[in-house]
Amino acid sequence: MSSKSSIPLTSYQVRLLAVLVLVNFVNFAARWVFVPLIPLLRIHLGVTDAQLGSLQTCLLVVLAVGSIPFGLLADRLGRKTIIMFGIICWSLATFVGGFATSFIFLLFARAFVGIGEAAYAPAAQSMISGTFPEDKRAMAQAVFASGMLLGGAVGQTFGGLLAPRYGWQFPLFVIAVAGLIPAFAISSLKEPPCGPCCETVPITRLLASRHLWL
Repeated sequence: MSSKSSIPLTSYQVRLLAVLVLVNFVNFAARWVFVPLIPLLRIHLGVTDAQLGSLQTCLLVVLAVGSIPFGLLADRLGRKTIIMFGIICWSLATFVGGFATSFIFLLFARAFVGIGEAAYAPAAQSMISGTFPEDKRAMAQAVFASGMLLGGAVGQTFGGLLAPRYGWQFPLFVIAVAGLIPAFAISSLKEPPCGPCCETVPITRLLASRHLWL
């Protein structure tokens, strides 16, 4: 007896998933490398704990708000284009954040990290849906999600180990430069087709759902 699940993954499917996992890894490393730097930033910038906490809050709010418009742009401009924009945006913002001399400067830098991350996630998940059959999408999404968890853990460890020895700027510079590597890998991928669509739901109808707001 044969089944769809017995069909092995193609080399393209494996390559695309590996690249997206790598991008996800660097994405979350860039987000969470910042956390171990907080004690050093408190001294360097002379700011309060509330201000330091608001830096991550700002990033996450920008990420949440920006995900919907970037998802719409990915459908119109191409997912590879949006993903490459996201990678370059969060890498440059992470690098520039290393030159911060004031709280406001760093706040804007972290906000632009959020913009880059907002551009990436919807487009990447759409590429997975268009590349993998229905019976393999859960597996692909699970592997994709592992990249963000490992990246977050490595980013925090990386920042915690290097910042006390080389300064709080050093981890940001290294993560930013490393973050550009997946951009070259993404550019070499073929744009997969969009997944099948049973119904087109206008964004206004989605936002009118009380379940979404709850």
